[in-house]
Amino acid sequence: SIGKTVRNHIIAAGGVPLLSDSVADMILAVHTPADGWTREAGGGDNPQEANPETYVFVKQIQSYLRANKKVAVADIAFANGSDNSLMTEMTKYKIIPKLQSYSGWNTASNTIGYTIGQAIFAQNMTAKDKDSLLAVRLLDEWAYKANIRSTLRSDIVLPQGYTDVQLNELTPQLVAATEKEMNVFKQQNLSWFPMGKIEVSFPWNRLFEVKIKVQ
Repeated sequence: SIGKTVRNHIIAAGGVPLLSDSVADMILAVHTPADGWTREAGGGDNPQEANPETYVFVKQIQSYLRANKKVAVADIAFANGSDNSLMTEMTKYKIIPKLQSYSGWNTASNTIGYTIGQAIFAQNMTAKDKDSLLAVRLLDEWAYKANIRSTLRSDIVLPQGYTDVQLNELTPQLVAATEKEMNVFKQQNLSWFPMGKIEVSFPWNRLFEVKIKVQ
């Protein structure tokens, strides 16, 4: 269960799970699917409009931040990418730059573990480095995995007779398209977040994951 997974990850990272948020050094906010079903982030069922549970979740994060609490967000409402509605709501209220960490990639356990590790490292990072890591997570989980990847598959990969693996000679076209789409996404959704030039590559020669460098 998620409760056991969260507890085990906190302990494995050297943390201590607490029952009271009043004395905690860090709040780990875990965003779960409202109906208990974990769907694919890029599968076409990832709406922009928040449901009541997501709205309450974002309001709770706001209240913690207003109380000067440090908050890390593990977004596991969908597998392999961000919940669009959560990201839209957090962007609307300018929450993301105030977070210690955010992750929404791959499995629930990977997301939770990465979020905790990222939050712990953030305590010894400069503000610039923390923001740089957040920027990569936003572009990877939200822009690419939840949105751009499915467009690349339907518009470029499949029409040319390729599959998601062994991209080979299609790679330069995919790199150019991904960088273009990420810059558009950045202007539409992340213009308030400081980012320089975006460079991407496909280190495993497949569409599933992308390597992102933000200058």
